[in-house]
Amino acid sequence: MSTSPHTPEPTADDYRHAVAAQLRADRKRTQLLIEDLADDTGLSKSSVMSYLNAKRDMPMKALVKICASLGVRPETVFAKARASVHAEFERRAA
Repeated sequence: MSTSPHTPEPTADDYRHAVAAQLRADRKRTQLLIEDLADDTGLSKSSVMSYLNAKRDMPMKALVKICASLGVRPETVFAKARASVHAEFERRAA
């Protein structure tokens, strides 16, 4: 992404929110309940909800477990999240 000196760069929080949004979309697509996702991953329901709502940073281990349960690859989640963040920053810059 090409930026001018005054164009802000995406932050870690921007990416955290985008990854969470992508995982929420994947969960909706699979129609997997939060309870089932928690059971599948061995994570607590409150942790899963916190991660999917971007309330807490998600450890890589939790991300990998959630992705496996949703049937998606972490790199696909990252790619879609990155595209979303960059599209939003380009839209703001226009």
